[in-house]
Amino acid sequence: MYFKILPGYLKVFNWFTNKFKVSVEDNNMALFTIENYYRVQIFTEIFLQTIPMMIVQTTNNNNSKWEITGIISFLIAFLLLIKDGTQIIAFISHRVFDSVESTLRPTLDEQKNKRDKNAYFNLRNYLNEPDDQMVDGDGNTSLHQATRLEEIEVLDTQATIHPHMLFILNQMGMTPLDTAIFEGKNDRADLLLKKSKKFHSMSSIRFITKPHRLELKYEKSFTLAIQKNNNDLLFKFPNKSIRTMYVPISPMKSYEQYKFLKSVNKDIFMTPIHLACRLSNDEAIRVLIEKHQYDMNILLDEKSPIFELISTSTYQDLVILSYAMKTCKPDVNAGSKLPINQAIERGNKLITKVLLEHGNANFYKKD
Repeated sequence: MYFKILPGYLKVFNWFTNKFKVSVEDNNMALFTIENYYRVQIFTEIFLQTIPMMIVQTTNNNNSKWEITGIISFLIAFLLLIKDGTQIIAFISHRVFDSVESTLRPTLDEQKNKRDKNAYFNLRNYLNEPDDQMVDGDGNTSLHQATRLEEIEVLDTQATIHPHMLFILNQMGMTPLDTAIFEGKNDRADLLLKKSKKFHSMSSIRFITKPHRLELKYEKSFTLAIQKNNNDLLFKFPNKSIRTMYVPISPMKSYEQYKFLKSVNKDIFMTPIHLACRLSNDEAIRVLIEKHQYDMNILLDEKSPIFELISTSTYQDLVILSYAMKTCKPDVNAGSKLPINQAIERGNKLITKVLLEHGNANFYKKD
């Protein structure tokens, strides 16, 4: 029965949601609409199919003197009538029991709904006010501390029992995954990365009021992996999970520390692609382009990633530069420092040739 109404249901339901701007966050409305369509179909069948079929069959049987085939056909139509009538009675009874509070209604569903509601509100309250006893003076949760233990089973248990701690930040702005990568604990980082893949930005963890990073959960971790030259971990991040954005890489606990780092011209923000180009990490550049479609036109201090790559490149980096220029076609005229001038200044003829062939350089622009 469901398959009969499914094509028509989809069209009408989509028109209804678009017409009245209905936001459908779950399948409750969809299931409710399917149930109503099913009821309409039963009423339609009994009045437009079953009863007319019985009338026609009775007329034919009277003319044929009720032969065996006619009797069987009539019985089938009669059974269809009983089936439709039973379903209509069930619909009416269900409607009556739903509209009044009756002791005839089973209490199991009520208890289940009440239990689900209590569990939901308890979970939400817990996430709004996590246990402060599980956080030390530096803002490290028990999951941060578990990354430093020798027993990886303790980390696995903590991540399973307290999954929201996967995304809570300490005072350095680092998640447990960031901490594991920063301290070179590759097996811990691999475990935490697998655990965090199970949660998306709309999960109930978003109710946490403490500083957390559920929406942008991988960008800093990926940048730290590049910084630590952990190329094996770069391939384990989910596809298209590294967005084009700036990442803070210097640990800052206060605004005064930020002003000090700014005064000494120390890098405070970085992008994964700029760091990969600065370190001549060809594998990281290829992963960002192929798996995450990273924008090669993002600027950092008015410098493009291509400029960073040319500033530290050798002839061995010519292959990745040619690949990036052919695949992404970045703008070599962007920023205040031009890659073509940097290549000419370093005397690298092959890189200059690649930029001229694939970069469409503007010779009238000054850096």
